Amino acid sequence: MALLTLALAPAAAGAAGTFYARGGGGNGGASCALGDECTLPEAVKKANEAGDGSRVVLVPGPDFNPNKELMVEGEIDIGGEAGAPRPKVVGQDGVEVALRLTDGAEIHDVDVVAGSGSAALRLLDGSGERITATSTSPGEPACEFEEVAALSDSVCHAANGDALVVFGFFELVRNVDAIGGRNGIVVGGQTGIGNEFAAWDTIAVGGPGFSDVVAETPDKNHVGEIGMHGSDYDSVDEGAHPGAVPITPPGAEGGVTAAPQFVDPAGGNFHQLSTSPTVDAGEVFEKESELDLDRNPRKLTAHPTCGGSPAGQIDIGAYEYVPPAPDCSPPVSPVSPAPIAAAAPPAPGTTLKKAKIDSDKGTASFTFAGSGSVTGFACELTRPKPKGAKASKARKPRKPKFVPCKSPRTYMHLAPGKYTFEVEAQGPGGADPTPAKHKFRIQR
Repeated sequence: MALLTLALAPAAAGAAGTFYARGGGGNGGASCALGDECTLPEAVKKANEAGDGSRVVLVPGPDFNPNKELMVEGEIDIGGEAGAPRPKVVGQDGVEVALRLTDGAEIHDVDVVAGSGSAALRLLDGSGERITATSTSPGEPACEFEEVAALSDSVCHAANGDALVVFGFFELVRNVDAIGGRNGIVVGGQTGIGNEFAAWDTIAVGGPGFSDVVAETPDKNHVGEIGMHGSDYDSVDEGAHPGAVPITPPGAEGGVTAAPQFVDPAGGNFHQLSTSPTVDAGEVFEKESELDLDRNPRKLTAHPTCGGSPAGQIDIGAYEYVPPAPDCSPPVSPVSPAPIAAAAPPAPGTTLKKAKIDSDKGTASFTFAGSGSVTGFACELTRPKPKGAKASKARKPRKPKFVPCKSPRTYMHLAPGKYTFEVEAQGPGGADPTPAKHKFRIQR
């Protein structure tokens, strides 16, 4: 099986050192120094030789695909670095153990994906924090504990198996998402061996037909306790011997039973929505986490204000809900609209009421009136052209030349010819754009 395992073994002696590994075959380096990164097996080998206190740094980049069991001997720290993307270790199909850590080893800031037919993460007398462990094989768990182990700010997601399976003396988890296709958390043991499991601010979710928290009791002599504090789960199963390993009832010890709300659980995104009952719902614990799985600070208030928001209560689960920043820009003063100018009155109308033409005397008299707001009139009489004048082909239309006038308007001593009389009413709205017009002829 392709497992990421922490197991107990004696540490190698030597001077502690830091060794850098890069996925995809490394850089071909031999020193495993920064800039000369080697493969993960080579970095683990050098850390074993250096002994307790050594570090194996997984540099982000191509996935790590160890093709054989790797034994990390001693109290060695292995994982990604703060501020860098989490590296990914992918277990190989058919390999029993991809990575085995022993004797108080610590693993952190890593994504672990199980190979076919295997679990993803095993802790044996070791600890882990800020880890995602994913298994998809039928019946295989995502995370396994043995002996004494601890896990915090992490996700154990088994699509077709139990999320977290525990066998040992004392195990502790805090701010863990245990999301199973079968059961969420399963705590078991052997006859005559006590088992104590404690979970703080943890989410346990089982699949349809299964339970969130389960105690496996081989017989009534198996004793233990499963303490769930400030956690979210709503179904338990105490096995064939109820009471041998009692489980904290759902909703007790500060817990909640409403289903957590995740961004995209089907896609493996277990960040919380703002409406999740797990937000600001955790319990105070003497060893509370300071950073969540994304290295965001814990105890973020879900409702920040511009005046300086107080710290909130820790969230249940691996991720702290990070609310959007409030809009603290100063308010914009309303701008008064510009005054609307009064609409100009319409131009007046003009009516030619009577035209009296006397050809024998050479006179023409016109009576007219206006409508609307009228302040006066202007008239123009277009006279005939002198005899012998030639018309210009390019001549522009003549613009009338109106002069002030009153009704009636009389013209005398008119020479024979064709005339045009025009009159326009004038007022505050301007002149009538369509003056009244009358054409006539003087014949003598």
